[in-house]
Amino acid sequence: MGKRDSKGRKNLNEYFQKEFILSIILIYALSSTMLAVGINEGVMQSEEQVSATVQEIEHMRQTVTAFDIFTNNVFIALISAVPIAGVPFYLFVSYNTGMVYGAIGKYYGLTELQTMSLAFTNYIGIVETLASCILVGESIFIVYLLIKDKEEAVERLKSHSWKSLLICVIMLLFGAFVEYWLIKL
Repeated sequence: MGKRDSKGRKNLNEYFQKEFILSIILIYALSSTMLAVGINEGVMQSEEQVSATVQEIEHMRQTVTAFDIFTNNVFIALISAVPIAGVPFYLFVSYNTGMVYGAIGKYYGLTELQTMSLAFTNYIGIVETLASCILVGESIFIVYLLIKDKEEAVERLKSHSWKSLLICVIMLLFGAFVEYWLIKL
């Protein structure tokens, strides 16, 4: 670590290390799998459970603000970024999100495939998931570096981890305002 360009700046490749990118891909794949499992479970819920879920969502739509959406998503991302323990939490959140998607799909008479297609092509869902995956991926990468080389892990924490947090927060802020705007349409 510590390579600099001709003007003394650290190389951008140092942030986007191969193992870091792989950790993002890994958590995105696991999250997507749990989302799909949740959708599958959601479409199998009883009509009463589906109605209760849809009513709760409608109630939230009446009162939610962009700040509520943003703080909820940042809270989830920060808890998910706790080394080791945060990953199961994040996967549980992905599963629960899938359950809600599944219930909504069933309520509107969509097939499971249609519901999955909508869930995996939902722009805001993609932005929010990627934002959280960057932060969780950073956490996974730090754990990997701690096992591999403690000094490299400390250097990563000092030099680059804040970038992952900043990228995550900016993406979640953008996502919250767009999601709020779409809810209020």
